[in-house]
Amino acid sequence: MKNFEEIFEIQKNVKSNFLALEQETVAILSCDADDIEGHTVARVEYLEKNKELYEEIFDFCKTYEQGYALEMAVKNTAMREELPDNLKEVFDRFSQVYAIVNRVVNVDKQVTERIEREQNKIVKQIKDMNSGYESKAAKFYAASDAGEQKHFGESKRRI
Repeated sequence: MKNFEEIFEIQKNVKSNFLALEQETVAILSCDADDIEGHTVARVEYLEKNKELYEEIFDFCKTYEQGYALEMAVKNTAMREELPDNLKEVFDRFSQVYAIVNRVVNVDKQVTERIEREQNKIVKQIKDMNSGYESKAAKFYAASDAGEQKHFGESKRRI
């Protein structure tokens, strides 16, 4: 990797994946409830791609003379002014990535709330369906078809 060109190319892919992840995350906030799963699956795919890309970078860090400093620049955990001059551009480029990650993390809180609201709606619908007259009639009908002991309402008298 001369002059970190391959790392910069990987960084472009990582950034692109995180931008796509951000779009999928924002889409969850306003999409139909049936589409949430598709956006969630897409998010996982982008995260998996980035995991592989970061593994490539960290493998290179292990062989690079200033590998620890390079890894800190990539992770954006170093102090920029303390990095060697040749690693400052790496730090700057990955700062752009972490700005996107920070936005996604902030939206994730809203996404979690949306998913919880949808779950609560579904649970309420199930409870309503299971406690309605149709449900009681269906249970009575199913019991009568199976040859089980038949009951009428809560009195449990045999029919």
